[in-house]
Amino acid sequence: MKRFLRIFSLYFQHVFQHRARNFLWFLIAFINPLVLLLFWQGVLSADQTLHGWNINSIRTYYLLLIIAQAGLMNHVELYVAYIDIKQGELIRELLRPFPYLLIRSISESPWRILQMSYALITVTLLAVFLKIPIELSNVPVIITLSLLVALNAFAISFMFKMILGLTAFWMTNIDSILETNDVLIFALSGLIIPINLFPTWMFYIAKATPFPYILYYPITAFIGLYNTSELLHIILIQFGWILGFTVIYKVMWKQGLRKFSGIGQ
Repeated sequence: MKRFLRIFSLYFQHVFQHRARNFLWFLIAFINPLVLLLFWQGVLSADQTLHGWNINSIRTYYLLLIIAQAGLMNHVELYVAYIDIKQGELIRELLRPFPYLLIRSISESPWRILQMSYALITVTLLAVFLKIPIELSNVPVIITLSLLVALNAFAISFMFKMILGLTAFWMTNIDSILETNDVLIFALSGLIIPINLFPTWMFYIAKATPFPYILYYPITAFIGLYNTSELLHIILIQFGWILGFTVIYKVMWKQGLRKFSGIGQ
């Protein structure tokens, strides 16, 4: 355990050295929820509701979206594809006595922690100065299950992004794949609007993908939109995605190593 803590500490020091750049990335991601928050404040009046959403709950949604996007949405695929595989740095990781998946999860965690700290401070300031009441569930069981939903969301995002990164074993340029992924996440994860405001057919399409289980469901779980049985159902589906992505990752990792030259691409 001490070795893992030491590795985490070293990666955190590296991330903290780039805290200004990390804050800039946070600000770029922060703009979208902020604009949408201001949009909904102009659309919904104090006494209006839309499919169960009132002005306070929609405000809470976008404030929590800022936190969830910073803390749950991984970007490990960039390092895996462009540094480890393209530049050949993977050979160094293979010589370490730790699984590659574990090393990448440890290296990604400090980025999420630092960005989430920025998000928590920003959301607190927005809530105070704009006098936005944040509506969260106060039921202990719901809060506990919501935390598990959030942890699963991080795992889904991490495993999915690892798979995206591993596609660099077979392709010299994966920019189109990453850009397509960005579009799908933007459209189907709840980044634009809560997915239950979609047309019915689009709502079911979104539910059939892993993306809403990364952002939409963790956020709405903390707001308190689900009872215990519904949360357990969400968690079960998340476990299914994690298991499926783990199997795909292991197959791609095994096959990809056979193509890796050790000198990059």
